[in-house]
Amino acid sequence: MLRTTKDKNGKKGKLVVDVYYVVKLLDKFKNYAVKHQALSDVRHGQEMERLQEAMENSDDNEDKTLLEATATENEESKLETQNAFNEMLNFVNTLKNAMGAKGSAPSCEDLTCGEHAVCEDSVLEGAQCKCEDGYEGDGFLCKPPISFTAHPLIPFKTKGPAPQVGEIHITVFQKSRVAVVFRDISKGEKGYFMLGRAGVAKMAWNYPKLFSNETKAYGPTIVGLPNGRIAIAWRDQDRGGMGYLMGGEINRKTQTCLLGKSIAFARNQAHGYTMVVLPNSRVAVMYSERVLDADGKTKAMHGSAVLAQIQKDGVPEEMGKYRFAEGAVTRLMATRLSPDSFVVAYRGEAEGDTKEEASVIWAQMKGSELMFDPHPISLAPEETEIWGRDVSLVAKDLFAYSYHAGGEQITKQAIIKVDPGTHRMAIVDGPMPIDEAPTPYVQSVSLPFAPRTPHTFTYYQKPGSGIARAKVCPITPQGKMRDCTDLNFVGYELSTVAAEPLGEGRLIFVFADTTGTPYYQFVGLFNDEE
Repeated sequence: MLRTTKDKNGKKGKLVVDVYYVVKLLDKFKNYAVKHQALSDVRHGQEMERLQEAMENSDDNEDKTLLEATATENEESKLETQNAFNEMLNFVNTLKNAMGAKGSAPSCEDLTCGEHAVCEDSVLEGAQCKCEDGYEGDGFLCKPPISFTAHPLIPFKTKGPAPQVGEIHITVFQKSRVAVVFRDISKGEKGYFMLGRAGVAKMAWNYPKLFSNETKAYGPTIVGLPNGRIAIAWRDQDRGGMGYLMGGEINRKTQTCLLGKSIAFARNQAHGYTMVVLPNSRVAVMYSERVLDADGKTKAMHGSAVLAQIQKDGVPEEMGKYRFAEGAVTRLMATRLSPDSFVVAYRGEAEGDTKEEASVIWAQMKGSELMFDPHPISLAPEETEIWGRDVSLVAKDLFAYSYHAGGEQITKQAIIKVDPGTHRMAIVDGPMPIDEAPTPYVQSVSLPFAPRTPHTFTYYQKPGSGIARAKVCPITPQGKMRDCTDLNFVGYELSTVAAEPLGEGRLIFVFADTTGTPYYQFVGLFNDEE
């Protein structure tokens, strides 16, 4: 606000800027609101006393009824007036805090924070709006950050050497529960489990808990069930190992997880698993089956699945085994399309001209059985050296398939639609290049932008760049990718990484750098100006 100064004789001087003009005006408005609220309370109080006295002195029932109705209207009018004055005070405090007058609001009830922000109240600083972890701003305008802050996954001291994470995986369930499993190289390659709860501004973790007992834990994978149970799958050797499945259940009183006994479901394992949650406390684990003859030589290989139910005591009950592909099958990844249906992406090795290195198959649980559609599709029937891949749900009956073509050193993405009646799959867009550089992994997240416009979120890394990157693509109602944008989300060279959506436009990443040090990090995605 500009104002003109005056000298001691009253003559006009130069123009100056009064930076406190708006704050002073807000203080005057606040004083006006407080004063008139007090006068209004007194007036309504006096009116209520008058009506109560009239009701006590009246002998006519009809008059008493009218007086009671008038008293009720008076009380409603008082509450409406108080709400109006409270809104005025909230407006004043919010505007002052947004202008930098921190701590001027007496409580969080007197502040309205921006989207992706939360109000924190303290004795020393008063009520303040702060952006959720994963966003940056002043608490009134919060945007996806340009750079991100990683937090130590294990901020407390543990027995023995510092953890050195070789592989890591994460699941989010029951809205805010987070569970992580990892293989700790420093502790004999054993597997550890961590339970946490995600808040809007911070993450609370329990201490790491050994889940693999005396065995090693290669390729640990975890899923969380809606009823608070979990399932963990791993193999005890990098090559030629046994495949194990373990269940567990959250104790609501202690907020800890009681792990059950593990069962062995496969032999001669050398590749990672993928697992999906199904109704009735069931999970399906897809794995590469290798059958040996009496001399220990491989006589057959299949893409297989085991259906298991996680019991209340955490012990898995095997319900059946199924085969969905013939020949060697590796690089397994899966995503759910509905509560009882899912798709499995895999690298197949087929003889002949048609290649199956970028294949995907549809599956469903019916009753107590798994059913795999006999018509998988190949996204790159003429290509070889298809390595890292992932699949993610985009919208109803629509999913994305991202993969790295090693021969071309190009990461590609396709959008695939599933016919709801026949379950046949058809490519509606792509495969199209989303990055042209080598990458050690390609992974994606399902529905990071729901319930807004459908998007894909695929993340990967350029070795030597020191930065993990992502490609975010809006998807049209026809299933077409458009206006894809790049996002740098981690300023580290990563050795292992996993991510899950938390809802409301936030993701949580867990990862380890090249030294094996584990971290977690929130990433905000919504830009409300778009």
